[in-house]
Amino acid sequence: MSSRMWIALLVSCLSSASALAQLGNAFTYQGRLEDGGQPKTGTVDLRFDAFNLLASGTAVNAAPVILDALPLSNGVFTVQVDFSNGVFLGDAIFLEIGVREDAAGAAGDPNGFTTLTPRQRVTPATPAARSPPREAVPRSAIRSPMAS
Repeated sequence: MSSRMWIALLVSCLSSASALAQLGNAFTYQGRLEDGGQPKTGTVDLRFDAFNLLASGTAVNAAPVILDALPLSNGVFTVQVDFSNGVFLGDAIFLEIGVREDAAGAAGDPNGFTTLTPRQRVTPATPAARSPPREAVPRSAIRSPMAS
């Protein structure tokens, strides 16, 4: 292999490793809150913990993730949750969510939350760390009647 090819291969590997390293542990969670069967309105505080079992078990995150003053739109919220390192190591993870009225506790205070049940299982999805540009796949390579 020529030295140019080695350099190109090395740069390609380093670029891929850099892209994977930037993915981190954060994930997007979307939920809907109801109060008396109706979509909740206003703002709420949410607490997220990661557990190793659906019921009981042990919290595997170092500290709860607390998100304060989240606005609800027809009861729906979308948040980024980041437990930092050491949570997603290949074992099953169950998300425990707590909710409280906004301003019912000081910002960042882990107390006063109502825990929602059941815990939600977090399932992995393979990210596309780097997808090729659209031109990388020739049209002739697509074998589908819809492609024409």
